[in-house]
Amino acid sequence: MQNKYIKQSTKLLSALELPIKDEIKRGNSDFNHEVFNVMHLTECPRRMMYRVNNCKVESKFENKNILVDFHSKFCKIKWLGIFSNSKGIKVLDKNILAADSEYNIVGKVDAIISCKGYVSALMIESIDESSYNIAIKNGGLRQQIVALMTSMWLTEVKNGVLLCENKNTNDYFLSHVIVSDAIINGVKSKCSKLMENKTLQQLPLRPYKTNDCEECKCCEYNDKCW
Repeated sequence: MQNKYIKQSTKLLSALELPIKDEIKRGNSDFNHEVFNVMHLTECPRRMMYRVNNCKVESKFENKNILVDFHSKFCKIKWLGIFSNSKGIKVLDKNILAADSEYNIVGKVDAIISCKGYVSALMIESIDESSYNIAIKNGGLRQQIVALMTSMWLTEVKNGVLLCENKNTNDYFLSHVIVSDAIINGVKSKCSKLMENKTLQQLPLRPYKTNDCEECKCCEYNDKCW
């Protein structure tokens, strides 16, 4: 039985909900852009194309991106403070936007740090427990590793450091990432093909035979695609 002092359907709450939803919707528009974000490089090419074309997402996904992004921003601020205050570590720059116009790629590096003669691009990621359990076994999720490698290529930094945090427990681990030429060449090839598709106003072929695979289930363009 609900407490008599608590109400969940009032004019006050109705008045609050609309501007909140509008702000979330406005913030989510930042995720749709004309360039390929490094964090999306491992996604289905069709999904990437819908995003750069600024296609409308399904309603059930509208609140997801910006709320996750807010949590991620505060986690990054916390860890950047820790790195900045740690003896032996020097933060050379923060929140660097790196891009390549030839392949239409953009990425944001959380920081460039120096320690014991190593200069590294730092990526800070906060993820749920199930994803964290996968990440810690492999040194990082595939999406994270590809994004960090691409950011290292964009910033011309030889070393990368991934700090991955379990947002449920605040446990974390560090991984030292080295650029793979094969992966970077794959990124270039994928983006070149997507730019060609965009110029010709074509959608890439679906990489899946049915829409019951894991990526399709969590894709914000599932209905539109299928």
